[in-house]
Amino acid sequence: MLRKIVAACVVLACAAGALRAQDLRSGPYELPYKNTYVKEVFVAENEYRTMKPERIEPRPFSEARRILPAPFWEGHEREVEMYWHAWKIAVGNIRQPQEGSGFVSPYLDIAYNGNIFMWDASFMMMFARYGYRFFPFQRTLDNFYAHQHPDGFICREIRADGSDCFERYDPTSTGPDLLPWTELMYFRQFGDTERLHKVFPALCGYARWWRLNRTWPDGTYWSSGWGTGMDNMPRVPEGCNPIFSNGRMTWLDACLQQMLVNESLLRIGFHIERWQEIEEVEDENRFLRQYVNEKMWDEAEGFLFDRYADGTLGTAKGIYAYWALQTDVLDRGRLDRLVAHLRDTAEFARPHRVPSLAADHRKYNVRGRYWQGGVWPGATSWGGPDCRPSPYSSSTSSA
Repeated sequence: MLRKIVAACVVLACAAGALRAQDLRSGPYELPYKNTYVKEVFVAENEYRTMKPERIEPRPFSEARRILPAPFWEGHEREVEMYWHAWKIAVGNIRQPQEGSGFVSPYLDIAYNGNIFMWDASFMMMFARYGYRFFPFQRTLDNFYAHQHPDGFICREIRADGSDCFERYDPTSTGPDLLPWTELMYFRQFGDTERLHKVFPALCGYARWWRLNRTWPDGTYWSSGWGTGMDNMPRVPEGCNPIFSNGRMTWLDACLQQMLVNESLLRIGFHIERWQEIEEVEDENRFLRQYVNEKMWDEAEGFLFDRYADGTLGTAKGIYAYWALQTDVLDRGRLDRLVAHLRDTAEFARPHRVPSLAADHRKYNVRGRYWQGGVWPGATSWGGPDCRPSPYSSSTSSA
């Protein structure tokens, strides 16, 4: 009898161990479901996942004014005052990692709901990098890398306590992936090769997750309203939720952004001599370039659109199409036609430019209504001269 009791206890102990091995409730992600991760080799190199947190207290803003770039613009004192006020807001929103959160660096908070957002943080680094002598703002992104999952996934919104806001297979869980682009911009300005070595594995692992989990069988990419960062833009077919649904369609900006991701990763790879490990992305870019030109270009409109499951194109002319300016997807003739819409007063050449949605769309709202006409600095910037040498620098910046 005693042997049976001992044997039963051994079986129960083994079973409990097996159950624990199937979930991650005792692991770093505290997930309430079974472990289905297929591990990504690049993630094993991501040193941010095991890094200890660091606190860096910012100095007073009065000192920041002596360090930050000082503009000289005669006759525009109010604009200069606004510039300094923007920096004051930024300095006042530096946050330290909470204990036990898994965050590893102080970060620039977006001052919205206490969470960090991949989309917002990427754009904030575009201006925050100019303050590198005052504070290491770029390390805001380190907290996303620190929360990378074993399969490469990184949640687009993470709470201050370190918990993800979305399950990784939720259509709204991640994106847009602007991280390689943002890191490359930082490197081009400061030449920080050491940082490139650190971030490269995390960036590659995340890009591979996208390729495995956000593509249709034909290799094109999909997303959602939240996933693109343009929450309520009217892009999906009737009957689909514009915020939460992927609409069973190919998303133009997701395809263009992946081309930008691939190009950025290759350039980073060249700088640190690791491009050979990802050279297959050149094939993907050739495929996406051909697909966008053949399947997503409307010759009559001279514009790029999303593509629905039935092969028809969307009708919403939006700022999302101008991610094309960050790639080599279009030839000069088509680029000329695409950029011409920015000068059309019935579409994008409004008193305040550039609206997220063309003014001739039935959903356009003169008050903005978020992404149904609102003007967003981040959105305007991706066609601007600061981000990529382009024959359209002057026309896009004046638009």
